[in-house]
Amino acid sequence: MGTKIEDGTGGGKEAQVNEDNELVVNANSALVRASLRGDAYSWTSVAADIDTGDTMLMVRNDSARNLILSRLTVTGSNVAGILDLHLVTAAYTAAGTAVTGINLNSASSKTADATAFGDETGNTQGSVLMELVVPITTPYTVDLDGVVVGPGHAVGLDQITEATAGSAQLVGYFQDV
Repeated sequence: MGTKIEDGTGGGKEAQVNEDNELVVNANSALVRASLRGDAYSWTSVAADIDTGDTMLMVRNDSARNLILSRLTVTGSNVAGILDLHLVTAAYTAAGTAVTGINLNSASSKTADATAFGDETGNTQGSVLMELVVPITTPYTVDLDGVVVGPGHAVGLDQITEATAGSAQLVGYFQDV
């Protein structure tokens, strides 16, 4: 007779044990679990030579759920560049190049409930979440674990120092509030 392991909350759920009497656990990251549900996306700006102060990539959460950002990858250009990842404090005019969120689950037909633009010029920079110094012609990836974009809010990545064509990619997933 086997031992039952209950969840401890009184919900009646039990843990699974394999044929070797080992507890079965799910060690997938939150991003992988969201991707399995079809709720994880990437937004990638096209490589562009944008003006100093313009926003390389901006994503607004149009969902009633939180958008949890996992990572940001920026590709540098001909000189080291300084970029600010910031909150957007005012509605933006959506000036720029539309960026479509790509579902990370190839079997999912869900679309991202977000609006995104590259080379965007119509937003107001709010609090800076982090400042990045991006090396010359080298991709630079930052873990954004803990950055949550609430419903109706947006984040942007502004170019602070002038450089030639660079691009950015945000990866994140939607989760209930």
